[in-house]
Amino acid sequence: MVEPLFSSLSSDADPIIFVWYDALNPEHENGVSSQRNGIQLEKAAVLFNLGAICSQIAASCDRTTALGRHLAMEAFKVAANFFFQLWKVFAKDVVSATLDLTLLFVEFLHVLFAAQASELELQQQLNNNDASYALQQHRCALSFSSKLTFFKAEAPEVYASVKSCGLDHDAECVTEILVRGI
Repeated sequence: MVEPLFSSLSSDADPIIFVWYDALNPEHENGVSSQRNGIQLEKAAVLFNLGAICSQIAASCDRTTALGRHLAMEAFKVAANFFFQLWKVFAKDVVSATLDLTLLFVEFLHVLFAAQASELELQQQLNNNDASYALQQHRCALSFSSKLTFFKAEAPEVYASVKSCGLDHDAECVTEILVRGI
């Protein structure tokens, strides 16, 4: 627990300020700082960056091979888990002045990377001639479609930032947008 180290500072001490650079809005060139929830902002930033790095690792895997698909699938699962933790635990405690740390956006990232992992799992099952492929493919398509519809309606400004990345493409474009600020 590091919170007590940052909340019990005396009033005459200089406060520790954590700065977050918005991954989607380059207008915040100097970053956005938070004194009130400083340590929570830093924890959220670390989780976001870990998720973005794992998604970049997944996107860079050679998915033409079984090993590459497996590695990418595992990296997307790890990225989805980081964004899940951010969504469920940390983002609600951070008063975010940036779009990329809002609850809606981190939920979207969790679902996006979980869907990417599911798609790779489906490809793996197809290569293994698994009979349940059609049902799982349908579930994956529904997940992508419902989240896209939800995201268009609830966060059109973020959707506009990532709409150039079609669902039929790999996650590289979305990942590039996410890690651009790192």
